Amino acid sequence: MKFWVLIRKFIYFFLIPCILFSQTPQDTELWGPVPKKISSVNFSNPPSDATILFNGKNLKNWSQRWSNEKSNWKIDNDGSMFSENPGEGIQTIENFGSVQLHIEWKTSSEIDRESDRDEDGILDFEDLCPDEFGLKRFWGCSELKYKDRSQYQSNSGVFFHNLYEIQILNSFDNQTYVNGMAGSIYKQYIPLVNASRQDGQWQSYDVIFVSPKFDEFGKKFQEGSITVFHNGILIHNNVKVLGSTENVGPPKNIVHGDGPIAIQEHCCSKVSFRNIWIREID
Repeated sequence: MKFWVLIRKFIYFFLIPCILFSQTPQDTELWGPVPKKISSVNFSNPPSDATILFNGKNLKNWSQRWSNEKSNWKIDNDGSMFSENPGEGIQTIENFGSVQLHIEWKTSSEIDRESDRDEDGILDFEDLCPDEFGLKRFWGCSELKYKDRSQYQSNSGVFFHNLYEIQILNSFDNQTYVNGMAGSIYKQYIPLVNASRQDGQWQSYDVIFVSPKFDEFGKKFQEGSITVFHNGILIHNNVKVLGSTENVGPPKNIVHGDGPIAIQEHCCSKVSFRNIWIREID
């Protein structure tokens, strides 16, 4: 454990200053140290005081991400929800502050969707990264065709306040940059271990999210923190929220109040979700 503490201190005291001057997504990708794989435990039922956000029957608690429009996500025969449209996220209608969140998710074995391929079979992000408003830059899509396909395998994420992401990805047998693997606090913290299961198996996140708080003048008077259990195994232990989780460049210290729980549908292959519940801890 002391070894990991020293490694993490090195990363955040010596490498983050370099990140401040980064200009591409690759500038903030870390490929080591690689967390070891360990086995995991089963799920638990929601506590009696939990608010059920998704029960497998309807999407009444959810809207399209970034809007109040009705969600276009579908409910599968097994009672899970998923998006048919790459790039179309979902978020809770209700806003939350500090919470305990439980969410179960499953990656698929497909690498990408045929609709996203060009004639050469290479994933093409033209539709996901339109250029009319400079969104290529916003999404970090300076290159529309990528050589590294490791982020194509069920790329999703759970967001708090639409600002702070815990990455979802196939990371059982899929090597990628370690601050972008499943369980990472995206581009900020590497998980302590890799608790990922194979594609097609249900997995869970249990998250204790303590929201940063700001006064009326926008000054932060309470630091935020995140604790994460992946399949019942601790992968982040009360780590400090450094700011928004950015694909390009350093974290941003954005002033905010309460916000939604959002699920990203980034691209490329199906991710399913079920049994989502929350407890407010403010």
